[in-house]
Amino acid sequence: MRTKTLLLARHAQASKISISDDLTRVLTPKGKVQAKLIAQDLKNLNLIPELIIHSPANRSSETASIIINDLKESPIDDLLFYGLYDATVKEYKRIITKVPDTVDVLLLVGHNPILSELAKNLSPEINKNLPPAGVLVFQWNASSWDEFLQKINNPVELLEFN
Repeated sequence: MRTKTLLLARHAQASKISISDDLTRVLTPKGKVQAKLIAQDLKNLNLIPELIIHSPANRSSETASIIINDLKESPIDDLLFYGLYDATVKEYKRIITKVPDTVDVLLLVGHNPILSELAKNLSPEINKNLPPAGVLVFQWNASSWDEFLQKINNPVELLEFN
């Protein structure tokens, strides 16, 4: 049995809501610093993702890109998943179960309210929403991602970068 780590990250701070298109919102200067801090903390905690799956929204893609760039000494696969932008909790779980079992550290970069809903679904002890640049760490022994999702109900760690 191997240790599996699921990292749920809300994108870093983004520009105000655009009248034209929510998908085009970009990170603010503070958001770019937050994304770098996420990468630094993941490195310090030895939680280097082997796979990052993120939504097509600019702010999520930018957050993922900065993390990948700052962890460039480690090979990280990057998957832009169009369905992640407006996925349901059930769809997020289905995406997780499709991840190859050879991946031990998975990072999902997405949006609220769905990331917070997913976190609360996975662990009833979570009682607040994920802030911008917040990262929830779920870590348990499991031989597959399907088994991992069936085990989750223990406390988790929240990393915040304000």
